[in-house]
Amino acid sequence: MFNRKCKITYIAHGSTIFTDNHKLSDGYQYPPINKSGEEQMYKLVEFIKNRGVKNDKIISGPSLCTVQSAEIIAEELKKDFVIDEGLLPRNYGDWDGLTFEQIKKKYPDFSGKSPVQILLDTPQNGETLSDFNKRIKLCIDNIIENNIDKRLIVITHPVIIRAVICFALNIPVEEQYNIYIKTGSASQISYFKDSSLLKYSNFVPLI
Repeated sequence: MFNRKCKITYIAHGSTIFTDNHKLSDGYQYPPINKSGEEQMYKLVEFIKNRGVKNDKIISGPSLCTVQSAEIIAEELKKDFVIDEGLLPRNYGDWDGLTFEQIKKKYPDFSGKSPVQILLDTPQNGETLSDFNKRIKLCIDNIIENNIDKRLIVITHPVIIRAVICFALNIPVEEQYNIYIKTGSASQISYFKDSSLLKYSNFVPLI
Protein backbone atom coordinates (compact mmCIF):
# COMPACT_ATOMS: atom_id res chain seq x y z
CA MET A 1 0.00 0.00 0.00
CA PHE A 2 1.32 3.42 -0.94
CA ASN A 3 1.86 5.84 1.91
CA ARG A 4 0.49 9.14 0.64
CA LYS A 5 2.16 12.25 2.00
CA CYS A 6 -0.31 14.81 0.71
CA LYS A 7 -3.05 15.27 -1.88
CA ILE A 8 -3.44 18.63 -3.60
CA THR A 9 -6.29 19.78 -5.80
CA TYR A 10 -4.92 22.70 -7.80
CA ILE A 11 -7.47 25.28 -8.93
CA ALA A 12 -6.55 27.69 -11.73
CA HIS A 13 -7.91 31.15 -10.86
CA GLY A 14 -10.92 32.58 -12.67
CA SER A 15 -10.54 34.35 -15.99
CA THR A 16 -9.44 37.98 -16.24
CA ILE A 17 -9.35 40.62 -18.96
CA PHE A 18 -5.75 39.54 -19.62
CA THR A 19 -6.46 35.81 -19.92
CA ASP A 20 -9.49 36.46 -22.13
CA ASN A 21 -7.29 38.48 -24.48
CA HIS A 22 -4.33 36.05 -24.33
CA LYS A 23 -2.02 38.51 -22.60
CA LEU A 24 0.83 37.46 -20.35
CA SER A 25 0.38 38.58 -16.77
CA ASP A 26 2.49 38.63 -13.63
CA GLY A 27 0.45 41.35 -11.92
CA TYR A 28 0.14 41.36 -8.15
CA GLN A 29 -2.83 43.73 -7.86
CA TYR A 30 -4.11 43.62 -11.45
CA PRO A 31 -6.08 42.32 -13.22
CA PRO A 32 -8.99 41.11 -11.07
CA ILE A 33 -11.16 38.17 -12.10
CA ASN A 34 -14.11 39.15 -14.28
CA LYS A 35 -17.73 38.01 -14.29
CA SER A 36 -16.85 34.90 -16.27
CA GLY A 37 -14.09 34.15 -13.77
CA GLU A 38 -16.55 34.36 -10.89
CA GLU A 39 -18.89 31.93 -12.66
CA GLN A 40 -15.99 29.53 -13.22
CA MET A 41 -15.27 29.48 -9.48
CA TYR A 42 -18.90 28.82 -8.55
CA LYS A 43 -18.99 25.91 -11.02
CA LEU A 44 -15.80 24.51 -9.50
CA VAL A 45 -17.28 24.72 -6.02
CA GLU A 46 -20.27 22.67 -7.18
CA PHE A 47 -17.88 20.15 -8.70
CA ILE A 48 -15.92 19.96 -5.44
CA LYS A 49 -19.12 19.44 -3.45
CA ASN A 50 -20.66 16.90 -5.84
CA ARG A 51 -17.46 14.91 -6.22
CA GLY A 52 -16.88 14.91 -2.49
CA VAL A 53 -13.41 16.41 -2.76
CA LYS A 54 -12.39 16.52 0.89
CA ASN A 55 -9.98 19.19 2.07
CA ASP A 56 -8.22 20.08 5.29
CA LYS A 57 -6.92 23.46 4.17
CA ILE A 58 -7.36 26.01 1.39
CA ILE A 59 -4.25 27.87 0.22
CA SER A 60 -4.15 30.80 -2.18
CA GLY A 61 -1.43 32.65 -3.99
CA PRO A 62 -1.08 36.36 -3.11
CA SER A 63 -2.13 37.82 -6.49
CA LEU A 64 -5.47 39.62 -6.64
CA CYS A 65 -6.99 37.14 -9.10
CA THR A 66 -6.09 34.12 -6.95
CA VAL A 67 -7.26 35.76 -3.72
CA GLN A 68 -10.61 36.71 -5.28
CA SER A 69 -11.01 33.16 -6.57
CA ALA A 70 -10.13 31.75 -3.16
CA GLU A 71 -12.64 34.02 -1.45
CA ILE A 72 -15.45 32.51 -3.51
CA ILE A 73 -14.35 28.94 -2.92
CA ALA A 74 -13.73 29.44 0.80
CA GLU A 75 -17.06 31.21 1.34
CA GLU A 76 -19.00 28.50 -0.49
CA LEU A 77 -17.19 25.73 1.42
CA LYS A 78 -17.57 27.68 4.67
CA LYS A 79 -13.85 27.54 5.40
CA ASP A 80 -11.02 30.02 5.84
CA PHE A 81 -8.02 30.18 3.53
CA VAL A 82 -4.38 31.12 3.98
CA ILE A 83 -2.09 32.94 1.56
CA ASP A 84 1.28 31.54 0.54
CA GLU A 85 3.42 34.41 -0.74
CA GLY A 86 5.56 31.99 -2.75
CA LEU A 87 2.76 31.17 -5.20
CA LEU A 88 3.46 34.06 -7.54
CA PRO A 89 3.45 33.49 -11.31
CA ARG A 90 6.54 33.80 -13.45
CA ASN A 91 7.87 37.35 -13.64
CA TYR A 92 7.42 38.30 -17.30
CA GLY A 93 9.29 41.58 -16.98
CA ASP A 94 8.83 43.74 -20.07
CA TRP A 95 6.43 41.17 -21.54
CA ASP A 96 3.82 41.74 -18.85
CA GLY A 97 0.50 42.79 -20.37
CA LEU A 98 1.53 41.90 -23.93
CA THR A 99 0.10 39.35 -26.36
CA PHE A 100 2.46 37.15 -28.33
CA GLU A 101 1.82 39.18 -31.46
CA GLN A 102 2.77 42.34 -29.55
CA ILE A 103 5.94 40.65 -28.29
CA LYS A 104 6.89 39.71 -31.87
CA LYS A 105 6.28 43.26 -33.03
CA LYS A 106 8.30 44.76 -30.19
CA TYR A 107 11.12 42.20 -30.47
CA PRO A 108 11.76 41.28 -34.13
CA ASP A 109 14.09 38.42 -33.12
CA PHE A 110 10.95 36.49 -32.10
CA SER A 111 9.36 36.85 -35.53
CA GLY A 112 8.30 33.43 -36.81
CA LYS A 113 8.57 31.80 -33.39
CA SER A 114 5.66 30.02 -31.71
CA PRO A 115 4.32 31.08 -28.29
CA VAL A 116 5.99 28.03 -26.73
CA GLN A 117 9.37 28.96 -28.24
CA ILE A 118 8.98 32.52 -26.97
CA LEU A 119 8.13 31.38 -23.44
CA LEU A 120 11.23 29.19 -23.28
CA ASP A 121 13.27 32.37 -23.71
CA THR A 122 13.86 34.95 -20.96
CA PRO A 123 11.91 38.24 -20.89
CA GLN A 124 13.87 41.45 -20.53
CA ASN A 125 13.88 42.33 -16.81
CA GLY A 126 12.04 39.08 -16.19
CA GLU A 127 12.58 35.64 -14.70
CA THR A 128 14.25 32.74 -16.47
CA LEU A 129 12.15 29.59 -16.75
CA SER A 130 14.80 27.74 -14.76
CA ASP A 131 14.66 30.22 -11.88
CA PHE A 132 10.86 30.19 -11.92
CA ASN A 133 10.78 26.39 -11.75
CA LYS A 134 13.27 26.29 -8.89
CA ARG A 135 11.24 28.85 -6.96
CA ILE A 136 7.94 27.04 -7.45
CA LYS A 137 9.45 23.59 -6.74
CA LEU A 138 10.75 24.86 -3.39
CA CYS A 139 7.38 26.44 -2.58
CA ILE A 140 5.38 23.28 -3.39
CA ASP A 141 7.85 21.05 -1.54
CA ASN A 142 7.45 23.25 1.54
CA ILE A 143 3.65 23.13 1.28
CA ILE A 144 3.75 19.33 1.11
CA GLU A 145 6.20 18.92 4.00
CA ASN A 146 4.17 21.29 6.18
CA ASN A 147 0.92 19.45 5.45
CA ILE A 148 1.72 15.77 5.76
CA ASP A 149 -1.38 13.52 5.58
CA LYS A 150 -3.56 16.48 4.60
CA ARG A 151 -5.79 17.12 1.59
CA LEU A 152 -5.35 20.62 0.23
CA ILE A 153 -7.00 22.95 -2.24
CA VAL A 154 -4.46 25.34 -3.76
CA ILE A 155 -5.75 28.26 -5.84
CA THR A 156 -3.01 29.47 -8.12
CA HIS A 157 -2.00 30.40 -11.68
CA PRO A 158 -2.11 28.15 -14.77
CA VAL A 159 1.64 28.69 -15.30
CA ILE A 160 2.30 27.30 -11.81
CA ILE A 161 0.04 24.28 -12.37
CA ARG A 162 1.94 23.51 -15.58
CA ALA A 163 5.15 23.53 -13.57
CA VAL A 164 3.89 21.26 -10.78
CA ILE A 165 2.60 18.73 -13.33
CA CYS A 166 6.08 18.68 -14.88
CA PHE A 167 7.63 18.13 -11.47
CA ALA A 168 5.20 15.32 -10.65
CA LEU A 169 5.64 13.43 -13.94
CA ASN A 170 9.30 14.30 -14.67
CA ILE A 171 8.33 16.03 -17.90
CA PRO A 172 11.27 17.82 -19.58
CA VAL A 173 11.28 21.58 -19.08
CA GLU A 174 11.15 22.22 -22.83
CA GLU A 175 7.70 20.59 -22.87
CA GLN A 176 6.34 22.65 -19.99
CA TYR A 177 4.35 25.12 -22.06
CA ASN A 178 2.84 22.33 -24.15
CA ILE A 179 0.66 21.49 -21.13
CA TYR A 180 -2.66 23.30 -21.45
CA ILE A 181 -4.23 24.58 -18.25
CA LYS A 182 -7.35 26.69 -18.58
CA THR A 183 -8.55 29.28 -16.08
CA GLY A 184 -11.30 27.88 -13.90
CA SER A 185 -9.97 24.32 -14.15
CA ALA A 186 -9.01 21.71 -11.56
CA SER A 187 -6.00 19.38 -11.47
CA GLN A 188 -5.25 16.87 -8.73
CA ILE A 189 -1.95 15.31 -7.69
CA SER A 190 -1.29 12.80 -4.92
CA TYR A 191 2.22 12.94 -3.50
CA PHE A 192 3.96 9.87 -2.09
CA LYS A 193 7.39 9.36 -0.56
CA ASP A 194 9.12 8.50 -3.83
CA SER A 195 6.57 9.29 -6.50
CA SER A 196 3.60 11.40 -7.52
CA LEU A 197 0.32 10.49 -9.20
CA LEU A 198 -1.57 12.88 -11.47
CA LYS A 199 -5.21 11.91 -11.04
CA TYR A 200 -6.64 14.47 -13.48
CA SER A 201 -5.71 17.80 -15.01
CA ASN A 202 -7.37 20.78 -16.73
CA PHE A 203 -10.83 19.52 -15.71
CA VAL A 204 -13.53 22.10 -16.36
CA PRO A 205 -16.94 21.23 -14.90
CA LEU A 206 -19.88 21.45 -17.28
CA ILE A 207 -22.53 21.91 -14.58
